[in-house]
Amino acid sequence: MTTIVVVRKGHQAAIAADSLTTFGTTRLAPAYDRSPHKIIAYRDSFIGVAGSAAHQLVLENLLGKNPDLALHGKDSI
Repeated sequence: MTTIVVVRKGHQAAIAADSLTTFGTTRLAPAYDRSPHKIIAYRDSFIGVAGSAAHQLVLENLLGKNPDLALHGKDSI
C-alpha cells in the first residue's frame, strides 16, 4: 500500500510519500530500487503515483515525451 500525504497551511503546501516498493508479498527497500520516489515533478505540478511500479514508468515516459501537457484542472487532465 502506498501512502501519499498533502498538507496545506495558508499559502504553503507539503507533499510526502513512502518509498517502499512491493511485488505481492515481496518488499523492495528504497536502497535497492532504481526509482523509489513516488512524487514526480512536472513543470509547476507534482504528481503522486500509487499503484504498480509499471504505472510510474509509463507516466514518466509520457511526461518526458509531452512537455506541454496541461495539468491545471480535471478538464485539462
